[in-house]
Amino acid sequence: HGITYFNPDFIYFNLNKANTVLSSLQINYQPYTHDIFADNLEKVELNYDENNISLELAAIEYTNPEKNTFSYQLRGFDTDWKQSSGYGKIEYTNLNPGNYQFYVKSANNDGLWTNEKLKLNIVIYEAIWDRWWFKLLLFFVVASIVTVFYYLKMENVRRHREELENQVHVRTKELVERNKEIRKINENLENENKYRKVAESSLLKARNETDAILANINEGLFLLNKAYDISDQHSLETETLLHQSHLDKKNVMDILRRYLTEKMYEATEHFLKLLFNDDYDESIILELNPLDRVEIHIENEDNDFEKRILSFFFKRIYQENNIDALLVIVRDITKTTVLEEELMIREAKSKEEIKLLMAILKVDSRLITNYVNSVELSIQHITSKFEHDHSSFQVFLTEIYQVFHNLKSNAMLLDLDFFLDKFHQIEEVIEEVKGRDKELSGDDFLPILFEIDETSKMIENLKQLIDKIAGISKTMDGYNPHTNDLNLLFSNIESKVDRLSAPLGKRARFTVENPDTITIPGTLLDPFKDILVQLVRNSIVHSIEKSDIRRQNNKDAVGDLKLKISRVDNFIRFIYSDDGDGLNFEKIKLAAVKNGKYSQADVEKMDKSRLMRLIFEDGISTSETVSNMAGRGEGMSLVKQIVFKHKGKIKINSARGRFFQIAIDIPVRKEKEVVHEIVNS
Repeated sequence: HGITYFNPDFIYFNLNKANTVLSSLQINYQPYTHDIFADNLEKVELNYDENNISLELAAIEYTNPEKNTFSYQLRGFDTDWKQSSGYGKIEYTNLNPGNYQFYVKSANNDGLWTNEKLKLNIVIYEAIWDRWWFKLLLFFVVASIVTVFYYLKMENVRRHREELENQVHVRTKELVERNKEIRKINENLENENKYRKVAESSLLKARNETDAILANINEGLFLLNKAYDISDQHSLETETLLHQSHLDKKNVMDILRRYLTEKMYEATEHFLKLLFNDDYDESIILELNPLDRVEIHIENEDNDFEKRILSFFFKRIYQENNIDALLVIVRDITKTTVLEEELMIREAKSKEEIKLLMAILKVDSRLITNYVNSVELSIQHITSKFEHDHSSFQVFLTEIYQVFHNLKSNAMLLDLDFFLDKFHQIEEVIEEVKGRDKELSGDDFLPILFEIDETSKMIENLKQLIDKIAGISKTMDGYNPHTNDLNLLFSNIESKVDRLSAPLGKRARFTVENPDTITIPGTLLDPFKDILVQLVRNSIVHSIEKSDIRRQNNKDAVGDLKLKISRVDNFIRFIYSDDGDGLNFEKIKLAAVKNGKYSQADVEKMDKSRLMRLIFEDGISTSETVSNMAGRGEGMSLVKQIVFKHKGKIKINSARGRFFQIAIDIPVRKEKEVVHEIVNS
């Protein structure tokens, strides 16, 4: 119930044209720097690699700006006009070199269009190598090289021809002189038949001598013509070596085909072609001999295949300055090769024994004996578990990884480089097995078990060497690997810590508060040693700064690693600290995301306490590279597992740029169950 009134005279049509403005220009997603406003640009000249262009347009008509529209065309690229609305951003990527004109027109909210307008000329220049003058220059360079090469080749041919002519001249002169001698001899011959018989007798004798040589020589000897046929005259040993009788006129390539791979066969055929080609220097071609050392397998009388190693030697035979044949010598070098291999094995073993011996001499015998026992026990544990426990191969793989990571860290402090390298190699093998995109099975552990077996052999060699050294044997008399000899451990760390930090451009010292008053039960000595080694390594790699940076921060150039051990009720308390850079939470976040366990959103939600606990998670490391020192993300995870295994507690504290501290409480005798926890302060 109402009245609607409509008057057409009040309908308003907007006659104000929208003025189009180029508000922004970006080249390769960077603002185009110029001393004038973007809309005032008339021409832009760009290099060939500046071919990603972004333009932002604005229509100056404010009646209803949301309904302003644009129509644009980049002539030279767009075939039709394109539409855009509102605040228009236009992008062109990977434009080819050339000239382009950017036209644009706009309409206000009532669709009133402006005339098309050329807003910008864009010139993208060709790369220098696409320009005609560069191609012409390149053509002249190539032509010059070809010309010089041709000249040198012709000069070489000329010199070679002169050498041949000189040889021919000398030979001709010799033949002339020889001819004179023959004439003189012939003039003095009294009976031509007499001398003919003498000559025939000499030839027969020479033939018999040749046959005797070929029948008794211990090498294969024959001539090879251009068709690769074996000559009638060849040594008897040739048939034995090639396991083929009646070799007269037989093709050597047909015989070798049985023993050579296809690739080796083709290489041999190509090699013989080059030897028969006088354009190539013989000495250079012989360096490419594929049959210099070739392994073949020949079936013996017992129907078993016997391995032989043959060596073929080739020499060109010239007839009237042309290659007429090849002299081929075949030798059986099987025994020589076996002796060489045995010698190499013995030399390698001798070098390894020397390396082991040097390690024994520079490390306290009690430390190295204790370490060897620890390695043996670890290997026995892994081997036994592999044989009897197949519940979870993935968990077992992680356990193996942590065992060898711990052994590697201890080897580092003992200067046992051969163990350090070996255990790093085992870690690489485990990493490869971890990366397999399938469910693990027992077969996947074969390469790991092979490396472990090699380690067992190293241990046996090391123990034999220790027994051979009388002085060390005396030092070891009465030694108990479970003796609470902490001073020995502390002195070893003190002597090694500065050397280990030096390759990183750092310096460090290790000190213990009241070392003479410390007593640790024998059952906790090995766990304590493993924990301390990991903490020292972690400080050197991650916390202690380089010496020059410490000086800039008004710190002593030498970083301090400190340990305090005390008895608190029924617990042994270890407080370890360093005065380094402390925990870098940003690096910890990046490492957690890189590991794949957490997303960026996850780590951003974590507070300081939660971020601190991330350093104890398996596989999270802030080291940028993997080395013998760090990069696996296993050290602090191992510390946590050792502490929790002995029902202990961990408390960590850190201040960026000032220090890192960790306090560990471990019960000295079995108490009621202690809750595993890591506390941050």
